[in-house]
Amino acid sequence: MAIYGDGKHNENIEHIAKKDFAFYVDKKVTVWVRETHNIQAESYEAARKEMIEAFHDNLCSETFSEQEHLYDTEDIMEPGDNGGEATIELISDTEPGTITSNTDMCFGCDWVARNNDSAYSDEEECRKCGLRRTI
Repeated sequence: MAIYGDGKHNENIEHIAKKDFAFYVDKKVTVWVRETHNIQAESYEAARKEMIEAFHDNLCSETFSEQEHLYDTEDIMEPGDNGGEATIELISDTEPGTITSNTDMCFGCDWVARNNDSAYSDEEECRKCGLRRTI
């Protein structure tokens, strides 16, 4: 409970003084996409053969009709699957660039680097526990 100025209680003053700040977590993911392809043929066997040929000859654009993302197959990529680059980043509209990312922490000891430093040394091992990062 806070008392201000004239001694009257104002329980909303702390709330009024605070601002709302938005942060975003961007995640690089892999996800399967299902494409529908249509072939006109005399039989399923003939259509199957033609579709296999189109698939192997990279001609699927000629048979493509629609696609859907299979969101239940979504997986977050690890930095090792992304050439050692971050796959999860914390960003904000208030400052440029990435605030921190999953390359700024060691997954062996959960140590998090601060001040735009990396959890890993140039030799790609954790600065705290020594765990080697595989890229």
